[in-house]
Amino acid sequence: MNNLLSATSVSTAHTSNRSTADGNADFAAAFDRLSITPTHWLVLAFCAMGLILDTGELAVGQSFAASVSGAASGTALFAWLLASAYLGGVAGAPIFGWIADRKGRVLSLSIQLGVMGVASIGATLSRDLIWIAAFRTISGLALGGFSPVAFTYLTELLPSRSRGGAFLATTSLAFIGPPATLFLIRCLTPIDGAEAWRPVLLGEAILALLLAVVALRLPESPRWLLSVGPQQGCGKDGKPFQTGPAAGGER
Repeated sequence: MNNLLSATSVSTAHTSNRSTADGNADFAAAFDRLSITPTHWLVLAFCAMGLILDTGELAVGQSFAASVSGAASGTALFAWLLASAYLGGVAGAPIFGWIADRKGRVLSLSIQLGVMGVASIGATLSRDLIWIAAFRTISGLALGGFSPVAFTYLTELLPSRSRGGAFLATTSLAFIGPPATLFLIRCLTPIDGAEAWRPVLLGEAILALLLAVVALRLPESPRWLLSVGPQQGCGKDGKPFQTGPAAGGER
């Protein structure tokens, strides 16, 4: 009798797991048949803007050498200042990747942009090199985590046939950040001298905080929701994205 009960339990569990797997596969197939909608375009614009900020903030570090002179130049502190954002990025990718897996892609992206904005404001207002380097390291946490989480988010939202073009577009736009940032710094140099990076970084910080608020209005990844439990506000059919023709429509 016990053996029969055990066999029945195993069979029921196996059937349940198979049904769940089949349901997930059906959802993924249905989602891939959807066309590109205004919601997709909004997410693409958000990720592209975030990546432009990401690369632009990294470029700010290149202007620090001009604002540091005298005894500080060539010291370990100066080296930390120049490498601070990259050092933070080494830890930021796994930290915010973990948050994205546990709490969702949208919340992770919003937190990263908030951290980036607050830390950049701190660096802008600081006059001590140690504090600037510390704030830049904190900002680097977000800079290192944004790209992998953003591309994961796009991968899970976009139909498979549209991902290549979307990644190409967002990656290409991301490279606007460094030249635009350095050009603005160069234009402000006659006014602010070696401190021209401060107003540029402050502007990027404000934009990052605005994007952090926008992120909270974006739909969560349906595939992430499916992986953690019942769909909440999205539905098994990817409701927020069903506003266009079928797969053969707009791409």
